[in-house]
Amino acid sequence: MKNYILGNPELTAKIEQLFFSNDESNVALACELMKTGGVPLSIQGALKDQEAQLFFLINYGLIYPFLEYKHLDISRLGLQNIPQELGQLQSLESLNLFYNQLTLVPPVVCELTTLKTLWLHHNQLAEIPENIDNLTALEELALSFNQLTTLPASLGALTQLNTLYLHHNSLTSLPSELTTLPHLQKITLWNNAFTLEEELLLTEAFAPIELIF
Repeated sequence: MKNYILGNPELTAKIEQLFFSNDESNVALACELMKTGGVPLSIQGALKDQEAQLFFLINYGLIYPFLEYKHLDISRLGLQNIPQELGQLQSLESLNLFYNQLTLVPPVVCELTTLKTLWLHHNQLAEIPENIDNLTALEELALSFNQLTTLPASLGALTQLNTLYLHHNSLTSLPSELTTLPHLQKITLWNNAFTLEEELLLTEAFAPIELIF
């Protein structure tokens, strides 16, 4: 990100005035200016606290403090969506979104192609998007404690996946494409809607992958 703000004292002063005002619209405008131009040093100092950083990320999409992050935890915040600006975090390796109120996987999540770990458990997800196959570096995917009844065949494109958490959903089947994943070792499945017969058939079909009912 080109930090043209630091070379422009008048703009720096204006952004500082907006940011440190008590007017929410002024703060929002300051954050919008900082998305593309960098952050004045005085404001960087005010954003050293992680709680403050998360507040401005979630409420204003201010991504600047997170540009070097490899791990981001925005769990337990009651989120129904996440800022589109997260798509700029192209070095992110793990993203924690559990214990929120997501009903859909936010589209920006499927743009984070460097992710190795994605935790989406304890939300209200009813489906998983087909384009989750963009996350080809993914090694661990947690989808437990949601409202899933089916899964997309595109999960079969996650060739690095080794662990898939699916317990506490309403699944009655699994995509056969999962059996072709070379590194997949374990799928958790208890508290779904499988019959005993279906459990036995799946255990045989998915061997040597460990299915835990």
